[in-house]
Amino acid sequence: MTLESIYFIAQIVSAAAIIVSLVFVGIQIRQNTEQTQDANRIAKAQMHQQIADSHNNFMMTYGTFVEGVGEAMHSADALRKLPRAQLEQFTALQLAFWKHLENVYYQHKSGFVSDEYWSSTVKFATVVLYRDGVQSWWKSRRDLFADEFISFIESQPKPDVPLDIRDGVQGDQA
Repeated sequence: MTLESIYFIAQIVSAAAIIVSLVFVGIQIRQNTEQTQDANRIAKAQMHQQIADSHNNFMMTYGTFVEGVGEAMHSADALRKLPRAQLEQFTALQLAFWKHLENVYYQHKSGFVSDEYWSSTVKFATVVLYRDGVQSWWKSRRDLFADEFISFIESQPKPDVPLDIRDGVQGDQA
């Protein structure tokens, strides 16, 4: 075997090694991409769960309020008549809800919350927003939020669902 033959064999072996290395790198990149996509799906699912948990907490908290606070959501007059402690409770609930929603708004803008989930979140928020008591509260506290968020929220149409929980409920009305 001549030196030239050894050189050509070495060239073929090194070319084969490069091809094997590239295949290996391609497999690693594919696996890494799949793992990254899985992590992103998990992170989005967790974000959606946190949003759902926040909405559930809001509804559970709303349900535990003393008499009058819940009615204040539906009536600006009832809101004005609340005793100070109940008005503070109402304000705390509203601030928590709307600040959370503002955060989710920016999470959606950043691509962390899907369009479909955000759309349903906005529908939920408009049901809350268009209640007379909440409208009154919002007008006096809207400046606590980012201008962009205010513009977005105020551009939302009134929802096509009943604003009062008693509207559209079937069965005995006690």
